[in-house]
Amino acid sequence: MARLAAAVPLVRRVRIPAEVAAICLVVVLADIVFGISAPTFSLHAVSLQLDLEVVGWLRASSGVVSLCLALPTGLLSDRIGRRPVIVGGLFAFALGMFCVGVANGLPLLFVGSLLFGVAGVATFQIGVALLGDVTAPGQRALAFGLYTTAMGVGFTIGPIVGGQVAERAGTSVAFIVGA
Repeated sequence: MARLAAAVPLVRRVRIPAEVAAICLVVVLADIVFGISAPTFSLHAVSLQLDLEVVGWLRASSGVVSLCLALPTGLLSDRIGRRPVIVGGLFAFALGMFCVGVANGLPLLFVGSLLFGVAGVATFQIGVALLGDVTAPGQRALAFGLYTTAMGVGFTIGPIVGGQVAERAGTSVAFIVGA
């Protein structure tokens, strides 16, 4: 038995830079905002008399924007730094939520959807790149695990908050709260 215990390596403590906690906090907040839109966007769009096909196209437009802007956003973050791009992503989330919250028809819903696509890439993907920048190779597994956990926590809280606010005050208010 003593031989077995000696053969099993002890868990090595890994020191994580304090900046990892700040990055994870930003991601939790961004994912709460993103999560608020999950249960409420379709309801809000339908309440504005849009049919479900249009709602589907609106949601897909975010994905198309993310796909098209992933590489340019990464290159931009290499050129000007990760932090300014992440701040821009957070601003895009806020502006997108505001646009959807005050929308009374398709145009602002479309603008909000496009901004969500920009915001997702600029916040979540560039956040991962920043995490890689501030951690040593031996720290990355734990740091990325914390990052993923932070995203999960935010996306768990966001729909709960969004659903509760929408139920009590309306879908428009949920988006304004998110902004």
